[in-house]
Amino acid sequence: MFDRSLHTGNVAVAFATVASAAADPLTLGVAGALISGALSGTELFKNANRAQKSLAKEMTDVMQASIAEADMPEDRRKHVTQMLSIFPPGIEDLARGSMVASTIANNMRAFVAANARDGVHKGDDELDAYAQVMRETLAPFLTPDTLIEGMLAELLARSEKSGDADRMRDEGITEKAIIRLAQRIAGETDDLGRAWLELQNAMDIAVRVQQEGRVPSNHGDFVDEVLKRVTALSAEGEYTQAGDEIAEALAKVEAEKARLLRSGIEMAMLAGDSARTAALLVQQAEAEGSIGYQELRALHKPFYERGRDEGLALDLNIAIDLARIILSRSRDSGTRCAAWNILGLSLQVSGAHQVDPSGLERAVDAFREALGFAADGCSREELAMTQNNLGIALGQLGGREDSGALMAQAVSAFKDGLKTCSQERSPARWALLQTNLGAALQELGMRQNSAATLRAAVDAFEKALQERHPTRNPIDWAATQSNLGIAYIELAKHAQDQTYLTLALQAFESALRERRREKQPLAWAETQDNRGSALRLLGMLQGDPGQLELAQMAHEDALLEFSQDRVPMSWAKTQGNLANVHLAFFDVTDEAEHLDQALNHSQAAREVFAQAGANQYLAITDANIAKIEARRAG
Repeated sequence: MFDRSLHTGNVAVAFATVASAAADPLTLGVAGALISGALSGTELFKNANRAQKSLAKEMTDVMQASIAEADMPEDRRKHVTQMLSIFPPGIEDLARGSMVASTIANNMRAFVAANARDGVHKGDDELDAYAQVMRETLAPFLTPDTLIEGMLAELLARSEKSGDADRMRDEGITEKAIIRLAQRIAGETDDLGRAWLELQNAMDIAVRVQQEGRVPSNHGDFVDEVLKRVTALSAEGEYTQAGDEIAEALAKVEAEKARLLRSGIEMAMLAGDSARTAALLVQQAEAEGSIGYQELRALHKPFYERGRDEGLALDLNIAIDLARIILSRSRDSGTRCAAWNILGLSLQVSGAHQVDPSGLERAVDAFREALGFAADGCSREELAMTQNNLGIALGQLGGREDSGALMAQAVSAFKDGLKTCSQERSPARWALLQTNLGAALQELGMRQNSAATLRAAVDAFEKALQERHPTRNPIDWAATQSNLGIAYIELAKHAQDQTYLTLALQAFESALRERRREKQPLAWAETQDNRGSALRLLGMLQGDPGQLELAQMAHEDALLEFSQDRVPMSWAKTQGNLANVHLAFFDVTDEAEHLDQALNHSQAAREVFAQAGANQYLAITDANIAKIEARRAG
């Protein structure tokens, strides 16, 4: 098994140890007794290692203070300490809660409510106190560094459960090497789903390196000796040093390039070095024959598409570095225009996954560089697509920074694209531009609170539907229907008019005919979530709890695919939508329990938005929490 000195594991063991001491009869039986008095006598403490014992001693004072400050009746204190002892959070619970104390406590509260055998442990007061003590006890020990450690623990656990770790051990790869791979990947993304895909890919490469390193070459002892050293270094996790061995060998013997290049590419990928990977890929292609602009584009394409479709960060970084090589080798206006577009698209897709906006900013710069060559080197259709790409990047950046000015620039870019792209000559591209124009107008209309801009968005979507048909291009047709529904929702908010909500629901139902869960799970979930928002507004306007129940069901359906580890931002937005539903329930029914539910959903959403630095959504969530507190205050 893997090294248990990981801080995440120590936190879990320490909490269970302290909770066991808190529930000890010696502690419970004496008023004012300290948990520390029973700590050293527990079996968990006796079996703990030095780091876990030290952490448990620190945690004891925190839990003691939390229980004391809660000022619970004696019976409730006994119940809560029993619950903490029976249901402590494990390593997987810490990882599943993204190492955020309040998320972990809320998750564990829900688990206890569903699974406790003792009925007294299911009481709301007991559950609330249990979650509060857990949250306050864990919070000081879950520092930002442990977010990476929590991700690392979950990745290592998954590699054990899947059998991939054993497969690597069977090839002679050490524990240190396995952990180094997981550590590198855990530090590169906060998306658990993407990290697991990256680790699986890296483990496949590591196994292949070991297998190929044992196969003798036909070119003499030198190559075999180099690969033997590389295989040994790789097995120990020294990927950068192994890559350096390859680079030195390439300088010594040109005849062995093909095999060494292949291994060098794999070493660079294992080290997460995208620039070296790109350079070696080009070297490999050149060793196989002459390579020009089209061949470089063909080399770039699979990395870009795999990164875009599967969300693999390393593939996108390789695509960016390959695009820079393409740009450096482009000489005439036409190829430079296309090369800047290739670089911009790679930066834009990568930037959309990152919290840091610099990737999107560089994408905008790249598309503007492309437009500088467009007059001499691009066709009218290529010019239109460059404007389209610029508009998308500006829109994403405007949404991230909550900037109406950037969104207005996006609208201008799409309109400029439509000037050079006619419906008659390029109907598919014209429809794409109309759809993207509609989406940008919709965002701008929301920021400006402008009914005229929202109606212009509807008009753009309806124009796109002139060319997008359910029989010829059903996926694009469904996407436009979904966007149209969102625009109608915003018009309904502005006008307080049920007619727009009816139109929105019709658009979503149309979209769901093609966006089926088994075919497009995330698109299906997105449409269900938007449908829930329309039903909520309808329920509010009609004062109808039945419509609100349908809205809640739609949002909960969306969460069947919007899991927190897979798509955290979408999950958080849906949590915010559920908070809005419960707030509406309270306004219609005056049932206070809905305020509690609304607050729980809002707090869950807020943690994700804060972690992602999503200031626009953070402000919306804080405003909702203020509304909840205002209603509580009467």
